[in-house]
Amino acid sequence: MITVFPFLFSLSLFPSKPSLTQKPLVMSHTSPSLLSPLLLVVLLSTLLLLDPTEASTKVYQYRENVPLYSNKVGPFHNPDETFPYYEQEQLFCQPIKHDLKDQNLGEHLQGDIKSVSAFSLLFGESFEGRTACELNLTQKDLTKLRDFIKRKFYYEFVYDDIPLHGYVGRHDSVLSFSGELDESEYLYTHLHFKILYNPSEGQNGGGTVVYVNVTSTPEDAVLLTDSVGSIPFKYSASWVAVNTPSNDRSDVYHEHFFAQTNMSDELEIHWLAIINSCVLVLLLSGFVSIILIRILRSDLARYAEEDEDEEDDYGWKMVAHDVFRPPRYLVLFSSFIGVGAQFTVMTVFTLILALVGLYYPGNDGAMIVSSVVLYALTSAFSGFVSNYYYQQLNGVKWTWTTITTASVFALPFILMAIFVNFVANYHSVTKALPFTAILTVLTIWAFVGLPLTLLGAMVGKRYASGFNPPVKTKHFSRQLPPVLWYRTSTPQIVVAGFLPFSAIYIELHYIFGSLWGRGTYQLWGILIIVFLILYLVVSLTTVALVYFHLSSENYHWWWPSFMWGGSVGVYIFGYSVYYWYGLSEMTGFLQGSFYFGYQLFICYFFFLMLGTVGFVSSLTFVRKIYSNLHMD
Repeated sequence: MITVFPFLFSLSLFPSKPSLTQKPLVMSHTSPSLLSPLLLVVLLSTLLLLDPTEASTKVYQYRENVPLYSNKVGPFHNPDETFPYYEQEQLFCQPIKHDLKDQNLGEHLQGDIKSVSAFSLLFGESFEGRTACELNLTQKDLTKLRDFIKRKFYYEFVYDDIPLHGYVGRHDSVLSFSGELDESEYLYTHLHFKILYNPSEGQNGGGTVVYVNVTSTPEDAVLLTDSVGSIPFKYSASWVAVNTPSNDRSDVYHEHFFAQTNMSDELEIHWLAIINSCVLVLLLSGFVSIILIRILRSDLARYAEEDEDEEDDYGWKMVAHDVFRPPRYLVLFSSFIGVGAQFTVMTVFTLILALVGLYYPGNDGAMIVSSVVLYALTSAFSGFVSNYYYQQLNGVKWTWTTITTASVFALPFILMAIFVNFVANYHSVTKALPFTAILTVLTIWAFVGLPLTLLGAMVGKRYASGFNPPVKTKHFSRQLPPVLWYRTSTPQIVVAGFLPFSAIYIELHYIFGSLWGRGTYQLWGILIIVFLILYLVVSLTTVALVYFHLSSENYHWWWPSFMWGGSVGVYIFGYSVYYWYGLSEMTGFLQGSFYFGYQLFICYFFFLMLGTVGFVSSLTFVRKIYSNLHMD
């Protein structure tokens, strides 16, 4: 139910034909019946491609071999600087023969390279220390291990699709009596696996895996010195029976290795942030209501006085014959609106998929794959909206509009991804995409996204009707009066972006912690509420600024309304810079390329989506007030 507002907003982007008794407005509206089947097809297609039931928990027999996959190792503070675990043969225990797991697209896109490890964990079998291997470390290996431990390298295993992590070792720094800092590195040589399982879901000692964790104790750590030779590595396992259903095992995962906050405390912070945002919405709603009810009523009453001298008029009435003049750079403007509408629909479907439980730890990059699939399937919306508005505004180059719509986001993103992938290949990290994954993504875009964009463009062009503004547009535009600098559109961008950003600031911190830190975001219901607040604050702020803009007798409101709404993306990028330098400990050109490259396009995504929200809200407001204005 709480996804209704953005869903209805996406419907409002598609015009419908007015009734015979309705006064012609700026644009007519086509029936939503044309849109509803397409929305249903997109949702069902995504669910079929990313079926949550495929990840259903498997029931194992007693002492059945459940493979423990080794995945990657990397520094704690650089999430994208990870290396294949199986390639570190001289540093960690490895099996005699590497058995790589057949991976899907999601695993490739999130940088997984899974291989069967040297640790054997039979279902239900607890045991004390077993020897996994014995390594003879050279001076080169010791130097590399010391560097790993100083940089807080961790390893990642996967057991029954549950990721588990542990540190390679620990680094101690002690200040000596002489004032010098004595540093020492300890290597963990004993891993203990604790597995929670539900025996009631199986038979004869079997069952399902609920939770897995791996720990190391300080007593099992070996001081790395130049005289260290052969080091034995051991492991143990303990199986604990619980009553937790396997379908609820994602609820247990908040106690994972990277968990840093108490869930109840974190939830309280989220709700306090939402209450703060709701207060902001109420204040903005009251402010805009004053404008709409009191000031506009006063303006309309003043304009309706018959004995008023027209030469003494002032305010937004003076630009009535220019306010519906099409904006400059109509092809680019229409393309931005089309892609912004597509991203709005994408956001709605992404939140729906999150609510049905598709996104959870260990689901092999389901969110990344769903983003690729949804972008392709919703391309029809961008083609439809962009060409519909372009035709409504008397555009004649619909083919260029279609090409621009298809490439205004995708082409720069592909170029950025190629650069980032080149950097990843140069550093030999797991985030370097294989050729098959790149080909798969490009194929989805070329053979699904582009044809649907063209199809949507043809339908939008076909259903576009004549442009019927409530006030006729004169052939010659009116000269703009001089205004103070702070009443121009550019300084107002600062105000337009600040209020919506302040409504999402707290939630944005946790989202960044999930994307670029070690958190796991699962509060999808709260996120939906935050998105509703964001849409509403952007709409109210933009409408208020458009009124002041028109009151200063400036009829160039099309692009400013889009820029005011999209300015939230600029604030998000500013927060991204602050997060990198002030809140995170990410370092290096490799991590910086991933962070700033992808974060730039996340902000571009919000710029286009919220810019469209601002424009649609402003368009509704403008055509409403001028429909109530009686002009000769």
